[in-house]
Amino acid sequence: REYCVTDVNDAYLKTMNKRREEVLGERCYSVFHGFDSPCRREGYPCPARVVFETGEPSQLVHCRTNKDGTHTWNALLASPLREAGGKIIGVISAVRDITEICKAQEALRESEERYRAVVENSFDPIILHDTERVLYANPAFCDTFQIPAREAVGLDPYSIAPNDLCEEVRRLGKLRLEGKEAPRIYETKLQRRDGTPLEIECLNQVVQYRGRPVILAVTRDITERKRAEEALREREERLRAIFKAADNVSFIITDAAGEDSRVLDFSPGAERMFGYRKPEMVGKPVSLLHLPENVVRFPEALEAMRRGEPGFTGEAMLVRKSGEKFPALSATRPICDADGNMVAALVVSVDITEQRRAEEALRKSEQRYRTLAEQSLAGIAIFQDGRVVYGNRRFQE
Repeated sequence: REYCVTDVNDAYLKTMNKRREEVLGERCYSVFHGFDSPCRREGYPCPARVVFETGEPSQLVHCRTNKDGTHTWNALLASPLREAGGKIIGVISAVRDITEICKAQEALRESEERYRAVVENSFDPIILHDTERVLYANPAFCDTFQIPAREAVGLDPYSIAPNDLCEEVRRLGKLRLEGKEAPRIYETKLQRRDGTPLEIECLNQVVQYRGRPVILAVTRDITERKRAEEALREREERLRAIFKAADNVSFIITDAAGEDSRVLDFSPGAERMFGYRKPEMVGKPVSLLHLPENVVRFPEALEAMRRGEPGFTGEAMLVRKSGEKFPALSATRPICDADGNMVAALVVSVDITEQRRAEEALRKSEQRYRTLAEQSLAGIAIFQDGRVVYGNRRFQE
C-alpha cells in the first residue's frame, strides 16, 4: 500500500530500459511515471489504488514521455496479490508495450479520415452496397439521383436502373460478391428519381466492410460527354461525306512537321486532281505536290497557325503525278486536339486551270476585237448608263 516495488522480472526491465537496482525499493509512480507522488491525474486513475480499494483487477493504457521526447504507450493490468486468508497484501502489475499497435491504430484512423473526406467531397456518386441495399451513400450520389440522404441508406441499389436493366445489373453484382468474373468497369444507363435518364460510367470493386464483402460502386455521369461524342460523330460523318463526295475539290490532311510533313489522308478529289491513288500518297511527303520554292515556306506557315493566325489562302502552283504544273486556289487550316494544340493541317485545293484558260481566251478575244475596232474607218463607241465607256480613234476624231 506504500506503492513500493518489491520485485520485477527481466521483461519489465527491458521494456522500461532500467536496471534492477534502479527499481527495487522505489515507488512505482516514480519508476514508471516519473512522478513524485501517487498518480491522481484526471483520466489516469492509479491501477494499484483501484485494486486496493475495490479488490478487483484494474487496467489502463498510459502514454509515457521518454527522456528523448518520444512517447511510449503501455497497457497496464494491475491484479491483487492475496495471502492465504484472502487479504490483499500487494499488487501484481503487468506492463505491455503497445506503442506500435497504437501507432498503427492512429495511422489507420487518420487514413480512414482522409479517405472519408475524399469520398464525402467527391463529385462522383459513390455507394457501398450488397445486392439488396445501400450501406453508405456520399452526398454526390444523393444529389445526382435526387435521393434524400435519409432515404439513401437501405435503398435497393438497383432501383436507379431502368426496369429492363435492373435484374441484369443485380445478377452481375451477385457474381462479383461470389468472386466470379464480372465486368469491373462498364457503361450503362441509370435514372434519377424523376425518371430522367443518365448515361453512366461505373467502376465496381469488392471490398471488406464491417467484416463482410460488399461492393464499392463509383459512378460518373457521362451524359453530356455522350451527347458531345454523338454530336462530334455526326459532324465527322458529315465532313467525311463531303470529303469523299467533293470530286472536284482536293482535301489533304498532313502532319505538322514543316518541310517534312507527311500525308495522313488523301480524298477522292485529290486523287482525281493530282493523279495519285490514296495508297501511293499516305505516308509520303506532301512536298511531292508542291514547287520547291513553296515547300521552304511550310515551316513558317505552320508556326503561324500554331500561334492562332490564319493559314495560307491564295493561288499556288501545284504539281501532278505526271509532272504537269497547274494553278490552284488553296487554303490551309489547322486541326487541333481537345486542348487546342495543333496536331495536323488540312489543305483544301481547287484546280483553276480551266478558269485560267477561259480568262486567257477572253483576254485574247478582247484584244482581237479591240484591234479591229481601232482600225475601223467607222466611228465605234460603247455607251453604258448614258456615258461613253469606249470610243475608237475614228469616233474620237
